[in-house]
Amino acid sequence: MKRLIAIYIAVFLMLSGLAFNAYAAGDVVITWVAPVEYEDNSPLPLSEIVGYRVYYNIDGSTSYPNTIDVTDPTAVGHTMFNMPPATYYIVVTTLTDSAEANYSNVGIGIVDFLRAKPMVITVE
Repeated sequence: MKRLIAIYIAVFLMLSGLAFNAYAAGDVVITWVAPVEYEDNSPLPLSEIVGYRVYYNIDGSTSYPNTIDVTDPTAVGHTMFNMPPATYYIVVTTLTDSAEANYSNVGIGIVDFLRAKPMVITVE
């Protein structure tokens, strides 16, 4: 079985509705770039991707009890709405019919309603 290469994610924490009208305080916007190859460097066609899985926690451990399945294989992001103030640790995996990739690098951000502008964290 081929292993999927981890994807890159960027986590945008929307901390104020004033910064971006499309988002409200507490919204967490996660973006990523779809992988184009397996870990063995063989091509990974977009047609083989069936979705993505977002994992997160607020304790900084390597256990991610919270998951969100993104079933659109063409998706390049996901928004978690109305998240309470906390520090969020987020990883994303790519899904195919037969495998799930290793975790991406961790995106870390703080939802703090007192901040007046969004915090942008890019993870490679």
